[in-house]
Amino acid sequence: RCTGARLHETSLAPRACGEMRIPIRHLVQKCDGTLYHSWLMLDSPGLNDSVASIGLMDTSSASVGEAFSQALSNAPRQLFQPKACVSLCKVEDLGPSGEPLWSIDCPRKERVAHWGPLLRSQQQHVVMSTAQHLQSHASREPRSMSSVEEQAAEQARELQHLREELRQMRCDAERHQQRAKGSALSADDEREGQRLEEELDDLQEELANIGEEANRKIEAANSKIRVLRDERDVAVRDVESRIADLRRFTEERDELLSEREGLAQQKDALLKIVEDLHQTCVSAGLQLSAFVGGRASIDSFRFP
Repeated sequence: RCTGARLHETSLAPRACGEMRIPIRHLVQKCDGTLYHSWLMLDSPGLNDSVASIGLMDTSSASVGEAFSQALSNAPRQLFQPKACVSLCKVEDLGPSGEPLWSIDCPRKERVAHWGPLLRSQQQHVVMSTAQHLQSHASREPRSMSSVEEQAAEQARELQHLREELRQMRCDAERHQQRAKGSALSADDEREGQRLEEELDDLQEELANIGEEANRKIEAANSKIRVLRDERDVAVRDVESRIADLRRFTEERDELLSEREGLAQQKDALLKIVEDLHQTCVSAGLQLSAFVGGRASIDSFRFP
């Protein structure tokens, strides 16, 4: 059976920001009956009721359980979607403070019982941290590269402008020299020619300095881009390694669950054999005081 829960913002006028449905049967069968600080994706308020009212929603337990699994799996990956961190457990599983906070110094029996929900919560937070790290790198690298490209373009425009001025100064100097060949230069013309030559030398020196500075800045920008790309590659390799670890932990947990189910089935088979032997001995009129004591010890055995 499915139960629904809605989260509200605490304000003067409460507003539903989302809702979720937790199928109890699915929670018991697939999640050990416990959620420990687990993130769940939220649906739009009233969406499930509206869709169910017009007959477009599959309300079977399998469909609702699959939707719950998807909400549990996608919550740490969808950083910008509304979600809620939920803890759901038995009263006896609460911490000493009455809150769902499990300490590392709890008895081994409790640690074994809490291992599944705790591992699921840890896997979710690892995936969420990795997604946030990648999002941070992805949002920071384009801004750095775009600013470097804009700076390089601005320097290129400035260099082009200086080249145009230098070309114009050379043309003026050549025209002045041609006029000087046809007639004797006056004192004013000589001073003008010297001034133009000095300006030409200054512009050439400034152009050389700007070119060197532009080359240094471009080289520094290229080095920064290479560093950012190396960091991105390291982050991607780290994510792949963590995902491989998560798969390995999940496979180990599934193997342990399968082994526990096999042991439980073996125990039931042994109990049935003991019961059959007991019935046979009773029918034969045998005294089985020692046998009864041994059967009681078997009945008292419980798997974690």
